[in-house]
Amino acid sequence: MKNKALIAALMLITIVCGCLKNKDVPPPVMTISQAPDEILNFSTIQSADVEVRIESGNELTMFTTNTVPISSWSDTIVQFDPYTHRAVINLSYKAWKGLRVTSRDSIYDVTYTAYTEEDTVTLKRKLRYRYIYPELDSFDLKVESVPNGHCLIDIDNRCTYKYSEYSQHSFDLVYVNELEADHKFGTALISPDAPYLKRYFQRVFPSMEYDAGPRKSTQCGIIIDDIAHNKIYTWDDFSSSMLGDENNCNWFDRICSLSPMDGVGVYDLQRTKLYKFRLQNGRFIMIRVLERIWPQYANQSEMKLRIYLQQ
Repeated sequence: MKNKALIAALMLITIVCGCLKNKDVPPPVMTISQAPDEILNFSTIQSADVEVRIESGNELTMFTTNTVPISSWSDTIVQFDPYTHRAVINLSYKAWKGLRVTSRDSIYDVTYTAYTEEDTVTLKRKLRYRYIYPELDSFDLKVESVPNGHCLIDIDNRCTYKYSEYSQHSFDLVYVNELEADHKFGTALISPDAPYLKRYFQRVFPSMEYDAGPRKSTQCGIIIDDIAHNKIYTWDDFSSSMLGDENNCNWFDRICSLSPMDGVGVYDLQRTKLYKFRLQNGRFIMIRVLERIWPQYANQSEMKLRIYLQQ
């Protein structure tokens, strides 16, 4: 009897201690860097960054996110290692290019849940798809077609170089004035890696051969008019959204009527046209012709240009 009583007493003590122990263990607590009433914006160029902190008396087993409606990112599942009681999770939400926004007001609800063997804690936050274009910046420069003129355009350094300096610098566009009868297309801005440039400079500056590779590759195009709505775009319509839009430009696959193997460029430069370029680093710029000086002379023409770019 004494043994049975002793065993029963031990079992009771174990149960009571277990209950007290569980009662003393704090439940999981989760904090999020985003305030409860704050809505973070995201887009293809801007990410919404969130830091999640979790602390728990019991071991953490799992953490999940659930986004409604489904967006371009995958929801997160984290399986914690044994004996994990604290965790910091950094999340970054950014839209893939081409995302079709289907939610009302472009609002996305994200549910964050942390799990232990005995408890869960859940918080909810909101994200919003909003494409915010960077502010515009601009600078002016002059290019020329004299044999050793300033014809090489460096966007990052906001300057031009002489042709004779081409091997010493990296540049994004080359100004030419092609008036040869066989392939006459006038003033143009050409991608530096265009094989055509070798022939052009052999005529203009025969003492120094141009090496087109390896050189930067720049996409060259022009803003597309909205014919369906009878809209012809002018520089009065120019804005940061026009510069940053990925789908409003006709990218040329050749220089005028030359072979596509000769490279790409925009030609017959006019004040009214809206020229757009994608640099090798992916950055968009637009160029406006401010002044045309002697475009009818192959070796004397000058162009005053304004370069627009995002800050």
